[in-house]
Amino acid sequence: MIPVTMTPTSSPAISTEEKRRLARTILREAKEEVLNILWDTDPNEYCNERLMLVWLEEDYEYAIRRLGLCRRSESSYLQKLHRIFGQYSEVIPECRKTEHLRSIQRS
Repeated sequence: MIPVTMTPTSSPAISTEEKRRLARTILREAKEEVLNILWDTDPNEYCNERLMLVWLEEDYEYAIRRLGLCRRSESSYLQKLHRIFGQYSEVIPECRKTEHLRSIQRS
């Protein structure tokens, strides 16, 4: 997992292509993390790692936002991220959609 503190902030020194490459790396690591959690945990266990998926999704979302991509690219990468976590996260999809619309309106 890419630590949020290690993710570069938006900086003119980082090219747009480099930011997109970093966003793809974040998505790839998110997929690996979700697969590891789903593969290694027992769904019937009371306190399993699947409960962490909501927080991991927030961490990866924050990492993508910190890259400072244009709105269109950021939105695209965030949608891909939500698809990765979507069916396994505890957040109801309708809530996620309204949450996403609110974040767009705030921007």
